[in-house]
Amino acid sequence: MNKFLTMSLWSIVIVAVLVLVALKFTVLDTKEQSLGKAFNLQPGKVSIQSSDPNEVSLDGIVIHIRSDAYKILKADFGLKMKNAKDQKALKENMPAVRSAILQHISSTDASKIHTPKGKEALKGELIDLLEEKFGFEIETLFFKNFILAPRDEGGI
Repeated sequence: MNKFLTMSLWSIVIVAVLVLVALKFTVLDTKEQSLGKAFNLQPGKVSIQSSDPNEVSLDGIVIHIRSDAYKILKADFGLKMKNAKDQKALKENMPAVRSAILQHISSTDASKIHTPKGKEALKGELIDLLEEKFGFEIETLFFKNFILAPRDEGGI
């Protein structure tokens, strides 16, 4: 009988510990979800989207670029429009806008855009291009990422 009582007591202790552990993780999970809602976060997703209604993020571009030193450019852009009308027009014309940007960058020599001064010049060129071609009023263009991949030494 003593052995049965000991086994029963250990079973109760194990169940109690399991319940406490389950409650701990449930409460912790609930707090994390509350924090996620408070900061408008989604599990497993990181966003570089702005809360500014006149800002539009373009999908990242990856393009072979003219250069002896560099092979590929990978860039993510954001455009802040001066008004909601242009923001809406930009979204509606996104394929044509991306095409215009890709054509311009592919004709640009990377030796001109690998410096901070060159990147600023590229921003100005792209703003002028989009305003001229589409009639947008752009407040600013910014790079979220800008990576120039060097050419391999082996000539590949």
